Amino acid sequence: MNNLRNIRSISFKPSKFLIALLLGLFLLFALRIEILKAMGSFLIYETDLPKSADAIVILSGSPFDRANKAVLLDKLTSSPIFICTGKNQSGDLKVFKDSVYECELLKMQLMKRGIDENRIQLLIEGTSTAEEAISVLSYAKNNKLDTIIIVSSKFHTRRIHQVFCKKFKKEGIYVAIQGAPSTAYIENLWWKSENGLIALNNEYIKLVYYLFK
Repeated sequence: MNNLRNIRSISFKPSKFLIALLLGLFLLFALRIEILKAMGSFLIYETDLPKSADAIVILSGSPFDRANKAVLLDKLTSSPIFICTGKNQSGDLKVFKDSVYECELLKMQLMKRGIDENRIQLLIEGTSTAEEAISVLSYAKNNKLDTIIIVSSKFHTRRIHQVFCKKFKKEGIYVAIQGAPSTAYIENLWWKSENGLIALNNEYIKLVYYLFK
């Protein structure tokens, strides 16, 4: 009888590991909102806006959001030209036109917002961030630009810093980074939207990919 009592007392005694595990799960649940916000905030890397720049460079993708951000920056800083990059084509828009490059979509939105066409330069080059960095660097060197502002989506800015800044710094070119807020989701509440979930997931995968590229 005494042996049976001893077995029962041992079997129901929680281990230190189990207590630590339950405490950890409780803390994760209690801090889940802060953790999710931190996951999004880590992807955002923005710098101070210079008083003047030789060009505002808008990277391809999300043309509505990024072009609108560039127009806002044009009111806050002095810059003579906009450079729109991107050789990818929108498959959906092929229904209306045979060839629509992402850089052309950026140009359309800029002009819609009142930017003079003569201030817009198209770089129909680059199908990835790495390729766009090479294209923009070549343009900057050939045209003797020493300060540029890069505009992209907020969640894209960490990767831009990773891909652009070191290469440009070696050439004596200062890169300021500005993020455009998305109209498809709220960055600070990304987990509440399918678009936000996809955007965050894609960026973390690409960050890891570019570390080994």
